[in-house]
Amino acid sequence: MPLGRNPSRPRAADRELRLAGEAFARLRWEAEEFIDAGDAVVVPVRFYARGHESGIGTSARAVQVYWFKDGRVVRYRLCESRADALEGSGSRSDPASGLLQTTKPSAGWSPVPA
Repeated sequence: MPLGRNPSRPRAADRELRLAGEAFARLRWEAEEFIDAGDAVVVPVRFYARGHESGIGTSARAVQVYWFKDGRVVRYRLCESRADALEGSGSRSDPASGLLQTTKPSAGWSPVPA
């Protein structure tokens, strides 16, 4: 997804990805679902990584929040829980009420090439 027009954001994202690439031999993440939260999309994800030096694998869960404007990501936030992400997205809907639209990603979907 393209970042907004702030020129410092792509450089910062590139730097973070480069550092992660140096630390891990393999790094990927999988979206568990996509939640329409009004002005934002909330995406619970699972990260997988394997260390370059140690070869040890690890995984973690997190929740990403993306805000879009004119088809571009203009804001991003990484949260530890779905509740924090929904609250931080500005959504006033209760996910248990069924007011939020959720979509499971299609089988084999990955934002990172295998």
